[in-house]
Amino acid sequence: MTTQVTKINPAVTQNRETRTAERKFLQKGILKSLSHIRSGDGVVCTSGILWITQQNDSDDHILYPGDKFTAKHGGRVVLQSMSDKATWDFSNN
Repeated sequence: MTTQVTKINPAVTQNRETRTAERKFLQKGILKSLSHIRSGDGVVCTSGILWITQQNDSDDHILYPGDKFTAKHGGRVVLQSMSDKATWDFSNN
């Protein structure tokens, strides 16, 4: 199955709770689990390389700076940096 990746301007995204810009950091080898994902929510890679997988989705997704992953359905999403450090933003639908 082919992964659809959308290029966007990662300058500003919004955090669901505060509605303000929020950038996250991941060191290589560290897993980050997001359990609050809803259909249409997204993760934007702003630097480095991110690996993403979603519960009940057999596809793995690799994001480079500017790429966006959009959740097909609600459920847990797991992120891991494939580079020494990666930054990402969360965008909600």
